[in-house]
Amino acid sequence: MSLHSIVRFDSETVQVLTFRHKGAAVQSAITISIGDFGNFLAADRSTDYQIIVDATEAQYDIITIPPVEPKLVTRIAQIEFRRLYPEYPPFTASYRPIDEVTQDGKTLRRVACCMVSKEYLDYILEPFIRHNKSVSLISTLPTALAQLVDTTPETHDRPHLYAYDGNHQKCIFLLEKGCVTMVRFVPSAGAGWGEADILNVNMTLDYCFQTLRVKPAKTIALNGAPLQPPLTPLTPKCNVAASDDLHQEYLPHLAVMTSAGMSKEDLRPQNYITALKYQNLLRGAVWVFSIGALAASLLGIFFLFSILSLQSEIDSSRQREHAIPALLSSYNALQQERNLVEPNITTMNRLQSGQTLPELLAVIPELSQKSVRVNSLKTDKTGGAITLILSGTITENTFAAAQSRFEEILQSLSKLQGFTISSQQFEQLSKTFTIETKSTP
Repeated sequence: MSLHSIVRFDSETVQVLTFRHKGAAVQSAITISIGDFGNFLAADRSTDYQIIVDATEAQYDIITIPPVEPKLVTRIAQIEFRRLYPEYPPFTASYRPIDEVTQDGKTLRRVACCMVSKEYLDYILEPFIRHNKSVSLISTLPTALAQLVDTTPETHDRPHLYAYDGNHQKCIFLLEKGCVTMVRFVPSAGAGWGEADILNVNMTLDYCFQTLRVKPAKTIALNGAPLQPPLTPLTPKCNVAASDDLHQEYLPHLAVMTSAGMSKEDLRPQNYITALKYQNLLRGAVWVFSIGALAASLLGIFFLFSILSLQSEIDSSRQREHAIPALLSSYNALQQERNLVEPNITTMNRLQSGQTLPELLAVIPELSQKSVRVNSLKTDKTGGAITLILSGTITENTFAAAQSRFEEILQSLSKLQGFTISSQQFEQLSKTFTIETKSTP
């Protein structure tokens, strides 16, 4: 979980409050000298810094400009301020429109300005730049304290005077519609609101009445005790569990912490903001490049293992290739042996599948019935083929019956599986016949 720090610069010391971003839990609060601040930054682990500058270095004013578009307010207000204060050194300013008023029949827009010299801001930013620490906000003490005020219609529509007890220095500022328009820093004898402090508050009220022509609705003390009129108490808008001492000493820090991202004042110089954007862009590019390099490395390792695996497969294929001639030689030898044995096997199969003489002779008794007399039977077996020559006489009385009986004999012999009638002869006068049949191997 990232750490964030809020740094407040005073005349001689630096107050640092560190908190965890998630949950806004205070991690530490210390006060160190300005001379030791550089060593502190070198060892600090915070990722982001917000600065509250000493408002004695700032100048507050109200200027009037014509009613223009919001995007032109800053530019026109800057030109107007330069016209009013030509002797003021180079500065960084924040501008916030207050309201519109009518003067001599013209509508003018009142703008609250806060100016801080660039020389002072460069001095403040120097240790952060030297130790490569990013600053996301620079605000003044009154603007930071203004974050504590509830923006209800009662406090927003009417001006209020606020007083902050900074122990030996009291900060009194006027807030009009959420804008700081006047600030006074007065010395004090110590913590609390003494008689001299109350006198300074009353003098500030008189200044508002007589010079600024503004009548604050209330005068509110942000901290410190005991309170005397015209001061009234205010419960700060800080939802942070902290001790009374922490609220007393680090109230501006707590205000900035609880209103993170809501401040409308940022006094960082434009050249610093630009440089910070380029730095963040460069960091993003380095991060993307690192991710790309890591991805390329992983792909390289994957391809290396793939190449090694492919090389192993190629080596294995080459080893199998060397065994092919021996395999072919063995196959040819077996093929030659098969060619030598195959004719004998074919012959034996043919002999086993051919017709036998007992199967053929079993048909003769059937032919000897029904007026048929077998006179001679001659058989011969050459190779796998059997030849049968059958001679006989038909004892039918008529020639037609004898012819019909001869056809029946031919039909019976033709039914023998594997045999075909090769020749036949029938003498009608003598009623004798000769039939030759052969088997097909």
